[in-house]
Formats: sequence, structure tokens, C-alpha cells
Amino acid sequence: MVSSTLRDKLSKHATSLSIVSVIAMFVSGLVIPKVLNWFFVVGLMICFVAFIGLSRTSRLSGIFINERNLMSLSRFQLVIWSIIVLSAFLTIALLRISAHFADPAIIVNPLDITVPDPLWTLLGISTASLVGSPLLLSTKLPKTPEPSEQKEFVALKVAKYDKANSKKIAETIIAEKGKDILDKDFELEIFSGTTIPDQRNLLLANKGLLKSELEPLYLEERDLITQRSNLNKEEEKIRADLATLDAGANRSKFDQTQKDLNKKTAAVQTLTSRIENIQREIKDKESEMKEIKDSQLNLNNIVDGVKKIRDGTESKGTLNFNADINDAKFSDMFQGDEEGNCKHIDMAKVQMFFFTLIVAFSYMVLLVNLILNNDAKDLGGFPELSDGLVALLGISTGGYLGNKAGDKTKTV
Repeated sequence: MVSSTLRDKLSKHATSLSIVSVIAMFVSGLVIPKVLNWFFVVGLMICFVAFIGLSRTSRLSGIFINERNLMSLSRFQLVIWSIIVLSAFLTIALLRISAHFADPAIIVNPLDITVPDPLWTLLGISTASLVGSPLLLSTKLPKTPEPSEQKEFVALKVAKYDKANSKKIAETIIAEKGKDILDKDFELEIFSGTTIPDQRNLLLANKGLLKSELEPLYLEERDLITQRSNLNKEEEKIRADLATLDAGANRSKFDQTQKDLNKKTAAVQTLTSRIENIQREIKDKESEMKEIKDSQLNLNNIVDGVKKIRDGTESKGTLNFNADINDAKFSDMFQGDEEGNCKHIDMAKVQMFFFTLIVAFSYMVLLVNLILNNDAKDLGGFPELSDGLVALLGISTGGYLGNKAGDKTKTV
């Protein structure tokens, strides 16, 4: 994970870094040894798309986030194949151009690189997945979910904003007002009821009580520390006096001074014990105060979340949305698209994810073998893709798109 401080620094220079990545791509393809140069080009292309995502969304993974503020599997698939194919084409082209300038007779047309038809088909499948997915889902925008579906969806979304997992608050909101969650008078109904005001008033009352209890404890702690400091000074003075006395010459004075020292030492120990007790009490109350502040923040999160749900930023029609781009996460790629199935894993997406990785990795191995074992003059085309691999990805993508076509949410 990238720290927020580093991410903020990178965001300020994301555009410049993306330009540098493109320049470095071409340079590395020319000067770095064969095969290794391809890995550098791939890495720099990844940096480029990461910086572009960072410049627009303040997230390195921004290129994968779609218009619904969710991580998109079709975007992931197209980015993977675009990077593999384009990086390989650039690397092979640069190797052939270098050889052409070294001896034009060896390679007459360095850009005459054959791309097999199955590879074009595969890229077309990835593009169709990206274009077709939103088209299929757009048919769900005009639809209205049944109240029972709305209630369950609202419960799920409110729980997301409940950072402290205080389920009672979310469950009470849903139990009392869930059916009316999208009514225009929702805010009035929710926040004039008992749940939110009572929670807030209770927190404020407890916070005020703790504050009134802490103030005298702080004063007493300071007073006791001052007393102990004075006693320590008196104790040190008595110790100094005792060191100058001769026990044999003036026994009675020596004994009296020793008794005074013992009293001062005992008084210091008593004060120290009282200070430690007060400090423990202060620590406990400060911990309670922190819990109250956290609870207030959590309650505000829930209220903001409920408002977002009411305002329609968490769903449109039967589709699931994220209100904020920062809510997008990797697991979005595998969840359902609608209110009715967004809390479930979409197996068509899981299948397509693994098929994409398997076919992409297999083709990368073929490309490494091609570049490694051939001179520039023999790098006249991409490796052939078997029809079986293309069919594998085509079937997976068909299942992925077909699964989006059906309704997963009961509608009115």
C-alpha cells in the first residue's frame, strides 16, 4: 500500500511523471538488453496508467474505476491486454528499427510486424466487454426496485457507513424507517425520530459529564505534583543536613533529623501513590472520552451515509453505485451489479478474471520465448494464438455479459 503522504506528493506531479514514463519507455526499449527491455517497457506502461489514474482520481488504481465509482473487471481486462500487446509491439518495433539502422539490407521495413487474426479477435472481445457492459446495465436505470429489495439494500449500505460496527444503530434505523428510506420526507422522519437524536444527546451528555469530572482531576494532579516537588526539595535539604552531623557527638540531633527525613520520605511516597491513582483515573476517563468522540464521528458517518442513500448517490434504478470514488475497492470486480445481488459474488466475473489471467500469462510466456530466441530480423510477427484460447476467453466474456442482461432485483 502507498502511504497517503507519498500519494499526495505523487499526485502533484502525476502528469509530469506520466510523461517521463512514456519517454523512459522508448529509451529503455532501445538501450536495455533484449527481453529485459520488454519487462522495462511493461513496467513503465503500468507506471503510466497508474500516474494517469492518480492525476484524475487521486488513486493509482484510478484507471480501473468506472462511472459508478466501482472497480470494473472489463476495464481490468482491457488494460491487461492493451499493456501486453502494445508493450510487445513497441519492443519488437524498436529492436527491428535498431537493426535496420545498423544494416538497412537486413530489415527493409522494420514496422512490417504481423499481428495474427486471433489476437485481433481477442482484443475485440476485451473491447466489446468494456463497451457492452454499460450498455446492458443502462437498461436497469429506469427500473424501480420493490420496497423489500430497497429495505435490504439500505440496511447493507447503512452498515457500510457504520465504521464502529455498532449494528444496533443501523438495524434500528432500518427497522423503524427502512421502508420509507427514499421518500422525500426521509430526513425529517429519520432525524425527528428517537434513534439519532437520542444517540447524539446521550453521547453529548456523557461527554459533558466526563469533562466536568476531568477538570478537577487535572487541577488536583497539578496541585499534588507541586506539593511533591516542594517535599522533594525539603527532603534533599534534610539529607544534606544529616550528612554534616556527627552521630557520636550529637546523637539526639542526629536521631531527630533522621526521623524528619523518614517523615518527608513517607510523605513523598504517599503523594506519589495519590498522583498515580489520579493519573490512572484520568487515563480511564480520557479513554472513555475518546470512545465518545469516536462514537460521535461514527454516528455522523451513518447520518452522512443515510443522506447519500436518500439522495440517490448509492444507487440509481436497480444498479449499485458508490457515493465516493474513494469507496472503490478491488473486490468490486467480483460483486453483483444490482441492489438485489451486490452483496453476493458474481461467479461469471470470477470465471472471466481467471480466464483473462491464464490466457494473458500464457501469451506473455510465448512473447518472452519469441523475443529471447530470435534475432531482430526474425521478429516479424507476434506468436500465433490458438483458436481454443480465444474461444475460452470468448465464452467467459459471453457469460460475463449475458449475466448482466438478466434482472437480479425484483422491480415494481
